[in-house]
Amino acid sequence: MTTATNRSKAFAMLALAALLGAGVGSGLTALALNRDHDGDRGRGSDWYVELLTRELQLTAPQQDSVKAILERHSPAMEAIWTDMKERIDTARAAIRADIRTQLTATQQARYTEVTAQLDAERRRRNSTRKDR
Repeated sequence: MTTATNRSKAFAMLALAALLGAGVGSGLTALALNRDHDGDRGRGSDWYVELLTRELQLTAPQQDSVKAILERHSPAMEAIWTDMKERIDTARAAIRADIRTQLTATQQARYTEVTAQLDAERRRRNSTRKDR
């Protein structure tokens, strides 16, 4: 194999590792914060008010004010989450297409299976979060 081929394969593996790492990291962060990546649609903003109350000892009137602020900004946050999801999906598709060009036919077939498993797991996690 040529040095260029080795570099291309190394780059493809690095890109795949970064993609997988970002997905795992995001999932673990969401679990750690006990929130989802869709603006906490399933639970609203109560978790954040509870966190601030615990950490800052918010009074009841302050809690009410924070809730009102979060509700007022909720549509903008929802729009950002939607835009981010679309952008991530577009980037994911481009990355996968680029990686696919570096693979043999056998590897491409397996890559299709692996990415399908990742997609199914992501859909499962997202549907579980939305069911809250």
